[in-house]
Amino acid sequence: MSDSTVPSAPRASGAPGEPSAPRASGAPGEPGTPAARPAPYPPGVPPVSDVPGTAPGDAPRATHASGLQPTAPLPPVTRPTAPTAPRAPRSIYVPRPGVVAWSILSVLAAALFAVSVPLNAGIYGVPVAAAFLLGVLQCGSILLAVQLPKAAIVTSLIPVVAVPLLAQAVDAPWPWPVAGLIAQCAVLVVIGLRNPWRLSAVAWALSVAASVVVSVAHVDHLGGAITSIILFASISAPLLALAVLLAQRENAREQLHHERQLTAAEQGRRELVEERNRIARELHDVVAHSMSVIQVQATTAPYRLPGMDAATTAEFTDIAASARAAMREMRRLLGVLREDDTSGELAPQPQLSAVPELATSARRAGVPVSLEIENGLTDGTAQVPETTAVAAYRIVQEALSNVIRHAPQAPTAVRIERAADATLGAALHLTIANDAASRSTVAPGVGSDTPPLAATDSGGHGLLGMRERAALLGGHIRFGSTDAGGYTVEAWLPLDAAGIQTAATHPADTASDAESEPS
Repeated sequence: MSDSTVPSAPRASGAPGEPSAPRASGAPGEPGTPAARPAPYPPGVPPVSDVPGTAPGDAPRATHASGLQPTAPLPPVTRPTAPTAPRAPRSIYVPRPGVVAWSILSVLAAALFAVSVPLNAGIYGVPVAAAFLLGVLQCGSILLAVQLPKAAIVTSLIPVVAVPLLAQAVDAPWPWPVAGLIAQCAVLVVIGLRNPWRLSAVAWALSVAASVVVSVAHVDHLGGAITSIILFASISAPLLALAVLLAQRENAREQLHHERQLTAAEQGRRELVEERNRIARELHDVVAHSMSVIQVQATTAPYRLPGMDAATTAEFTDIAASARAAMREMRRLLGVLREDDTSGELAPQPQLSAVPELATSARRAGVPVSLEIENGLTDGTAQVPETTAVAAYRIVQEALSNVIRHAPQAPTAVRIERAADATLGAALHLTIANDAASRSTVAPGVGSDTPPLAATDSGGHGLLGMRERAALLGGHIRFGSTDAGGYTVEAWLPLDAAGIQTAATHPADTASDAESEPS
């Protein structure tokens, strides 16, 4: 065995250098018999100390020949800590100016009360009960002057008169004690900051006059009284003047802010008027001129083009009449835009009784229209609110215009009736449905290149206008293409005046409801 071999059996004490044989195990429980110990290494595997990777000079590590090495202790297990969210910065409380002013005045009143009571009772000889009462009146006047300036003037003058009359000794400043002089100056400053200068001047004059009157109570100390009165006047007058100047400066700032608001409102109104005038000029220059040309050409066509048959002449006559009606509407619209008020909106508006004229005009344009109106809606028997009638007329007008533009000569059915709605209750139900237009009947440039309206199409001004008219009344509208290729517009408008008034009060809510209505 090599010198570096670790002995596998323990050595017993014996002769020096002589190996000792292991003792045989005796009977169980026999004294002196050592317990059986497990072999430190597997049988037949000699321990080696030449461990690869051991630096020279290092203490040898016992290693089995099989390559097994003692396991090193594992490092302690640490749980990963979740990242903590950064704390939100604490909001700094900024007190309002009114709270700060009340706090300052309260502290000043409390400090003066703590000084004036012992001063009046100990030095001037005022009875203790009276000193407490006069201290409350004198210091409380500072806080009272914030809301009730006239009452504060009266309560502050009571101590000015009572302290000299109740005083037993006049060795101290007379007739104005130091605490009383500071309290009265504070009352005058508060009155000057929150009231007109006339009331402040009256308060100062009454304070000086009261001190002059009570000074005659002790004629032998009249010289000291005059000095004290002069001192009070010289201190309180500049303070009161400064308070009045600050108050007037604040009033001037408020008036300036108010004038700026009025100027901004007037500027906005002027810009609105200018924008209306600009729109009116553009409409006059572009639309009105074109309509005038159309009207003149249609009117003079039978004279300029002889030999026309009666049907063609009637067609040109209808075109001229429509152009004149459009020009009247345009003239009324221009008048509304040019007016600063909305008096032009009070002009008579079309009602349900004019719907048959719309159907007649559509038939003349080549659209076969079948009209069905419930009895009582056009002759005034049924009570239909005026706003509902106007909205119904405009919706039918726009729907028929869309049919003429996008589906010419398509059979169209218009139905107006009263119906019950789950949301509105009694409602006016409008239905405008047209069939699909034949491609052979579509006029070139009118519907041949125009895609059919989709169910979700709401970008056109006509459809948007119909939706807004219904929403402003609290009603709702639904439009979209049918499976057969046609198009249907259905609208429900309230017949109850209370529902219309509620919708007018909350137009934003009704508009949002209309936007959420499935199209």
